[in-house]
This record gives sequence, structure tokens and C-alpha cells, in this order.
Amino acid sequence: MTYRYDIIAKIIISAPIIFLLSANTFGQFDAKKCKKLISADYTNENFSQKDLLKAVRNDTLLLINCLSNEVADSLSFEKALILIRKVKNLTSQSKNQITQRATIKYYIKLLTNYNSSVSSLVLKELRLFPRTLYDSSDIQNISKIIDSQFKAYIDIVLLAGYIGHQNFTETISRVFPNSRAFNKQERWATHIALARLGDESALSYCTSRAASLALSDQVIDIIYPDLIYTHKKQAYDILVKALYSDDKKCSSLNPNSDSKIICGYRIVELLAPKIRNFPIKVLPSGDLDVSNYQAAIEIAREWFKINFENYEIIDNTY
Repeated sequence: MTYRYDIIAKIIISAPIIFLLSANTFGQFDAKKCKKLISADYTNENFSQKDLLKAVRNDTLLLINCLSNEVADSLSFEKALILIRKVKNLTSQSKNQITQRATIKYYIKLLTNYNSSVSSLVLKELRLFPRTLYDSSDIQNISKIIDSQFKAYIDIVLLAGYIGHQNFTETISRVFPNSRAFNKQERWATHIALARLGDESALSYCTSRAASLALSDQVIDIIYPDLIYTHKKQAYDILVKALYSDDKKCSSLNPNSDSKIICGYRIVELLAPKIRNFPIKVLPSGDLDVSNYQAAIEIAREWFKINFENYEIIDNTY
């Protein structure tokens, strides 16, 4: 296939000076090395990460660029899954931003795969990168995908909202709502993505709809996490106000009990990781660091009584 040399060129241009000085030995696109590497069965589960790195002399950046230049749009889900897993393991061990940017480009290229399951998997991985690592070419390519009646529309539009570039507001507004028929879930996802991008009318639409709904398991499990995604105080305030409700509208935390309980604890679980200096910490397991759920509710209620007007949302994650 035809190799694209412009990918590594763009990476080198944006790289630190120290990388430029060593570009002749590290990360440089090498067609011969890539051909040797790709000729191996790198999609075989038994072809280990160690074998991959050995083939390129531990040059992670070269490996990712080799794989990126060999992506086929007919790649099966099983083979794509193996590749994505291997690249993820490599990138997670490297804190080098150049390598991470190359991985982003590799994942975006995989989005053209005809298999929607591959696209959805890749989009979940793209959420994990700091949004500051997405460059102008990434923004442009994601915009083109949004424009192309992409099958995984909900995931791609939410990724755009997270990245936060204002070009996405224009792209989404051009596509929605008149380019085709959008289903209910797609319309809602578009509004919360635009809300995150700073569209005030979209934010008002989301908060008005959410505020009109009575507390229930469905509201807690579906609507409130979407409000959390917006990272807007107007949306978070709805959860904070609901925190003070003593209505027993949610299922018990005990799977063996059919009784209803107040929804406060599950609201605290949503808010705690997103509010700066929140008094309840989140454990590595994702659980709250509290002795019992009632204590968590009371601590949160008292804290918001003092800090409701000026609490700060942590805005560096999806």
C-alpha cells in the first residue's frame, strides 16, 4: 500500500527541540522496518508486545506509525481489538506526548473501519487522552467524520464536546438537525455535546428537561450522568438540589432488597469525582471513602450549604 510520510512529518514539526535533534534515530518513519514488522502476524494474540518492540528496537513511536500506515478499513473486529489492546498497553507505559499524539492519529484512522463495533471501541479509547493533545488535523478529521453520517454518531459528537474546540460547534450545527433524521438518543446527545461546547440554548434545553423529571432510577442512571458530562454549573446545580430530597424514589443499594431509598447517595457518587475540594474522596476502586451511605449524604449536604454558590468543577476529563 502507499505509505503516508506526512504523519511523522507533522509530529516532528510540533515536537520539542530535543526530539528534532534525534529524529534520525528515534521515531522516524522507516518503510523497510515497517514492511518487516507488518509482515509478521502482529494481529495474532500470541505475537507479544515484547516481540513488537523488539522488531523496532523499542521504538514505540515507530511501531505506532507503522501500524497506523497499515490500517485497513476492512479490519475485522477481532483483529482490531488485538491491535487496539497492544497499542493501548504501549501508550499507557509511555508518558511521551509525541507518542500519545501519534496514537490519537492512529485511533482516528481506525474510525473509518466499516465495523461500528471497532469505531465505538476506538472512541472510548480517545476519551482517555488529555484534550490538549488533539491538534488541528485531529479536529479537522473528527469534523469530517461528524459530517459523514458516521454510524457511531453519538460517541463521536460526545468526543467532540469533550475536546472542546469551537470548530465543532459549527460542524455539529451544520449537521444537526437538518442533514438527516435523528433519533431521540442522537438528539439528546447532540444537545449535551453542544452544551459542553458552551452553547447556552443547548444547555438551557438540557437543564429544563432534566429539571422537569421526577427522581427515579432512570433519571439517576441516564439523565444525571449526561448532566455531569456537560461540566456546567447550571447542570450540576440540578443534581445538588436533588441531593436534598428525602423522597424514596431509588432502588436499594442492597441487591436483595426491593425497598426504595432516597437517591442522595447515588447523586453524591456522581458529583464527588467532579467537584474540586469535595469533602468525600473517591477510592481507586471508584467507591466513596465513607463508612455508610447516610453519612455521605449528610456530609455532602452540609458542604453544599456553604459552597453552593462557588463550588468549582474539575474540567480536565471526559
